[in-house]
Amino acid sequence: MELNDIKKKYSSIFSVHPDFYNDFKIITSYVLDIDIDDWSIFKKVDEKQAKKIDKYIVQHLKKNVPIQKIVGGTLFYDVFIPYSKHTLTPRMETELLVEKVLEEIGDRQLDVLDLCCGSGCIGIAIANKSNANVVCSDYSKEAIKDTFVNAMSNGVYIRVVWSDMFQGINSKFDIIVSNPPYISESEYKTLDRLVKKNDPKMALVAQDNGLSYYKIIANQAHTFLNDGGKLFLEIGYRQGEDVVDMLDENFEDIRLIKDYSGNDRIIVATKKKEKQNVR
Repeated sequence: MELNDIKKKYSSIFSVHPDFYNDFKIITSYVLDIDIDDWSIFKKVDEKQAKKIDKYIVQHLKKNVPIQKIVGGTLFYDVFIPYSKHTLTPRMETELLVEKVLEEIGDRQLDVLDLCCGSGCIGIAIANKSNANVVCSDYSKEAIKDTFVNAMSNGVYIRVVWSDMFQGINSKFDIIVSNPPYISESEYKTLDRLVKKNDPKMALVAQDNGLSYYKIIANQAHTFLNDGGKLFLEIGYRQGEDVVDMLDENFEDIRLIKDYSGNDRIIVATKKKEKQNVR
């Protein structure tokens, strides 16, 4: 059997659900044990492999089993993050956050804190692609365990600490990066049931209309940054102006960056210079 034969079998779904084409590539690459970049040149599929592909597609489409659960995890900025019921599944848009942090780091050996690290995907990806000294922190003890295991499995060295926001942090950094929970309770009710079923609510929802963690960060992050240190945040697409206003007291050079879809997604800000006492 040819891979194209299986592709034709599901072609009607591709036209109705364009995103499924990428899911189809991920599932078939997983079953055939090939790199997704080699997918287009792979031809032959045996009967056993074809049945397994059908099985996984049925699980995904009819039983709402996420792709990450089927294939065991997510490839995020060249690190593999296993699926876990305790942490948020890494999203593609968060790769842009990593990219912006790496641009700032360059070839320097900076100290970086990944606050509210969840699976550790951000901090692990940064450590994997730079010379940075990375610390990952989270309030969830399950997330801390996942982060440690994920770093080890990717051959990446980071420090992992338990902390309720900044309460367990006792040093300063050149960069603080965070993708905290930012969905409001009302927005959570409208989320796809697949998301609510497979991602922990704790990793998604924040109080104060989704802004509670940003308020803490805006009020405290500057005290944990070195002079000239930078803050990188992922935000909800409608939260840009609110978070920028929060940061204005302790930060300067605040930039709002759009994601691949043209939505506000990232904020970069620099710690304000401390005022010198003039005698």
